[in-house]
Amino acid sequence: MSADIVRVSPWPYFICSFVLFTSSFCLFRSVESATFMGFIGLFGPMITHPSLVLVSAPYIMMANSMMEWQLLYPNYLMGTYLLFALLEWWVHKYIMHAYIFFPWIMRHKGGYLKTTCERHMFHHTVTNEDMKLQKIESKYEVILSWQTVIMFGTVCFVVTSLVCPQIPMWVHASVTATLSILWGYSWNTLHTDLHFEKMDVGIMDGPGILPIAYPRIFYTNHILHHNVKGKSKGNFNIIFIGADHLLGTYNMT
Repeated sequence: MSADIVRVSPWPYFICSFVLFTSSFCLFRSVESATFMGFIGLFGPMITHPSLVLVSAPYIMMANSMMEWQLLYPNYLMGTYLLFALLEWWVHKYIMHAYIFFPWIMRHKGGYLKTTCERHMFHHTVTNEDMKLQKIESKYEVILSWQTVIMFGTVCFVVTSLVCPQIPMWVHASVTATLSILWGYSWNTLHTDLHFEKMDVGIMDGPGILPIAYPRIFYTNHILHHNVKGKSKGNFNIIFIGADHLLGTYNMT
């Protein structure tokens, strides 16, 4: 790993989350409030310095106490985002890069997992340092298919339904379907834009390409995923950034 690339420690996120969770629970004896503050401690340091999160925490807890916020749905949405980030990280690392972690997959003939992994391996092989592609053999080396998006959304729907039974089923279905489709369109848009491949994506191929640009952090994040090799490879999140931070695989310059 290059000297100007740093592997970020996950501990500040967990420590900050633990401090806010326990302090909130001790003050208010409410699991709902403590969970909310735990999420603030988990996600906050991804946006700003942990010290600023800790300093602002008492004001957030005070506002929560005075206004008696209903935190069920905020907790549900933050938890769902975390689930999507963890699943995206897992799919990218252990399916798309399965040849590193599960070499037995590559010994089987055909199959969705092996095909997905082979396409992604080829994608990394033909990507130059400037992110341009030397060639493309299949558009699914760059874009996600509807099959992947539907599998992703189904897993998230089942998990959230089991973990949060108090949330109506139609809310689970609406949220997971919306986030899954957003994930597919965003992945395909950002990935094709980054690799300078302007391809036509039919409605039967998968989520299409949106005429938008993303914040630079998303592009830098994926560039580092390509440029860092071997066991130091990280930045497996593409759209739902966050799991890399918590699982110790986030690289930054």
